[in-house]
Order: sequence, then structure tokens, then C-alpha cells
Amino acid sequence: MAAIVKGIFRNLDPEQLKNVFLIAQVLFGALIVFTFWSLGRNKSESVFKVRESDTKKPRPPGSKALPGQDLGAAKMKMPETFRLSGIRIDGAPHEVLGIPARATEPEIQSAYRELMKQYHPDRVGRPGTREWNDAQKIAEAINNARKKMLDSLHSQSPNRSGR
Repeated sequence: MAAIVKGIFRNLDPEQLKNVFLIAQVLFGALIVFTFWSLGRNKSESVFKVRESDTKKPRPPGSKALPGQDLGAAKMKMPETFRLSGIRIDGAPHEVLGIPARATEPEIQSAYRELMKQYHPDRVGRPGTREWNDAQKIAEAINNARKKMLDSLHSQSPNRSGR
């Protein structure tokens, strides 16, 4: 096969060789365009699978589902209580922040920032929900603990800066 191709191209002058190369490029480009076009045109259906409960087909006869217990009509029950665990809001300020009683100002600020990242009401839930209200109480406890620790830290320092 290679010998035949070499024989054909050996008999062509440079101008004819340029034309053959140009035609080959056009055909290759057309092949690429056709490939992408053919791959894209059969995508009319979604690739997402539909759950059986989401279909609107009637239940086949002989199925054992009780009336009113279709999966499509089922609703999830959310738990009644929501607990934000991992924090104690009724203890001493250093216990609320989870730091030693004699912590420095940078340690207090760092603990405050980390706890607020975790328990800030806007990150926990929507306003008015039980989770949001719980987070409000926790955030208030964290703010009060930070304020008390910073106040006690500044009142103990020998050079009172008036803060």
C-alpha cells in the first residue's frame, strides 16, 4: 500500500502536490466537523435516570403497594430536635471558648473565630428555624465569653490602656 502511495505522489509535480495536500486537509476538517455533529445530534434525551417513583405511570395490576403509600407521595420526616453539639454555653468563659483560663489575647481571638465559623447563625440555618435560634443562643454565649475574657485580661494587665 505504501509503495502505491509513493508511486502516485512521485509522479506529481509540486503544484499538484499542494492541491492534493489542500484537499486532504479540507476532507480531514470535514470529517472532524461531521464527527462532532453526529455525536451532538443524538443527545435529545437526558442522561439523568428517572426514579420509578417520579414516573406518572399507573401502578401495574398485582402490585402490593397499599393505597396512599406511593413512594412518589412519601415525605421525609425531619427529626424534631436539632442539637448543636460540641459546645458548652453555660460554663465559665474559658470553657465556652474551649481554651485555658490564662489564655492570651491571640488565643482568645483565634478560639472565638473558629467557634463563630462553626456556629454562626447564618451558616447553620435559615432565620426563624429552630437551628437558627439555637445558633443565636450559642453565638451570644461565645460573644459574651470572649468579651468577659478580654475584659478580665485587660483589667489584669499592669499598663491599662483604657480598653
